[in-house]
Amino acid sequence: MMQLSPKTFCDTFSSVNTSMPILTGMEFMRRPARLSDALLHEYECVSRMAHVRKWDFDLYHFREFIQDPQHAVVITNVQQTIQWVNHGFANMTGYQIQEALGKKPSFLQGKETDPLTRSAIKACLLEEKKFEGKLINYRKDGEPYWCDVRIEPIFNEQQKLVNFIAFEEEIV
Repeated sequence: MMQLSPKTFCDTFSSVNTSMPILTGMEFMRRPARLSDALLHEYECVSRMAHVRKWDFDLYHFREFIQDPQHAVVITNVQQTIQWVNHGFANMTGYQIQEALGKKPSFLQGKETDPLTRSAIKACLLEEKKFEGKLINYRKDGEPYWCDVRIEPIFNEQQKLVNFIAFEEEIV
């Protein structure tokens, strides 16, 4: 399977009209966060994915979360293969975006990652439920770090599971 760069991946959705905001819920009632050009590009990319794939998803939460460039976001397919990560992921882990695509998020785990937490994540994903917890991940250079993780299943309009999204924040 060919892996696309985030820009190329986003460009495949460029035919979607983005001149009008994509509303998936009650976003129009909230004051949107002001994003830098780089973060705005990431937001627009995920917005296009949500629109094309018909996600039943709160884009407002995503927009608020990525305001901090150190926050990592990982989107996988149903088989938990990474399809998209933001620049915050690269900042947090030391892995370049291209290095993460096509891998499973578990490549960040190691000997100190709690097996019970791993099992809890696996169980939640199999049951198509949200997982929230803390775990030890490893940077590219091998340095361990604590990470607060929230993994949510993403369903389409027919309530069929189509992706997972993980929101990750390093615990300092």
